[in-house]
Amino acid sequence: HHHPQTMAAKWTSLGAAAAAGAAATIAIRAIARRTVASSSRLTIHVYDHCPFCVRIELLAGALGIEYDRVVYGYGEGADPTKCGGTGYGVGPVALTGKKMLPVITGAGVPKGGTLGESLEIASFLCTLAPGCAPATGRGDVADWLKKIAPISSKLTRPRLYKMPVKDWANEGDVAYARWKYSVKMGFDYAAAEAATPELVVEAASIISELAPLLKGGAPGEEATLNEWGFSIDDVLVLPVLRNLTAVKGLTYAPEVQAYLDDWCKATGVETYAKDAL
Repeated sequence: HHHPQTMAAKWTSLGAAAAAGAAATIAIRAIARRTVASSSRLTIHVYDHCPFCVRIELLAGALGIEYDRVVYGYGEGADPTKCGGTGYGVGPVALTGKKMLPVITGAGVPKGGTLGESLEIASFLCTLAPGCAPATGRGDVADWLKKIAPISSKLTRPRLYKMPVKDWANEGDVAYARWKYSVKMGFDYAAAEAATPELVVEAASIISELAPLLKGGAPGEEATLNEWGFSIDDVLVLPVLRNLTAVKGLTYAPEVQAYLDDWCKATGVETYAKDAL
């Protein structure tokens, strides 16, 4: 240990002392800011079935950030006058003025303590704890997501609203979802259900194409898309795989099944496997 006086004697000019003092103050301020942000517990507001919400729960879990979870009914906050008579209450609208989740709230959360938009939330969470690399923009991952998306919609939309989670606890939640997808977005539930056998085969094939894209993870560790570990790429892909667990008879390539199961286990995110239809 240096004696403070001998340390002080080393500074030959006041300028250096002032600069060191300023640097120390800045460093202390940064540490204090981080401590404030992480010491106050976050609340994550979600729909259980929403892949954008699952992104944030997976990421918080992977980073070891503790949080309180609030789940909303899917019809809460939808305006019946604009939603074909479906919707009720206020729900997420009370948070941001919009019927949109995920949202995080808490002391130290930017924008006055209420932050929406999943990728903004993800970016902020990454400042609280190490453990997640930025997105790479990998073309093969983007192509995979694009390829699975239409098949995933056709398989999951007729099933997710039948999962035994709080999103669908009220009759109005299911009514709103069916109105939104069929009337507003032109989704044909009957046709999608009728096409299940072919869709399941197609989905299994696309899911197997993900296996060679998993470049990281030593034996006995969770697999990752990139060699250098968990990243936002994983945060984008895992929720898609998780929601497809609602589909009975859809089997995943073993590497992909392990990738999903290991990360769900590590982060406390539940799949729909036991309730698959």
